[in-house]
Amino acid sequence: MILKVKEFCEAEHKNHGVLIPINKVRKRVAAMTGVSEKTVTRLQKKAQQRRVLLNLSSLQGRVARIPKSSTWMDLICALYGKKFTVFML
Repeated sequence: MILKVKEFCEAEHKNHGVLIPINKVRKRVAAMTGVSEKTVTRLQKKAQQRRVLLNLSSLQGRVARIPKSSTWMDLICALYGKKFTVFML
């Protein structure tokens, strides 16, 4: 994979500019790594889910102090130490 990224960068260097516009991040990553854009999106979602789980596990001590009768909003406020406004539609 590193060689694919290197080859892509060399192709841009040879072209004296970018091959795929900078603002098309997913498309650039897919082209650089040789995977589909859908795979890039799927991996990005998995990484985000993992970050959320890691954040929750690092705050586990704070979660344990929340009474079982708390609502989901109480849980969010306790985790992040902020108050949130919820709009019901």
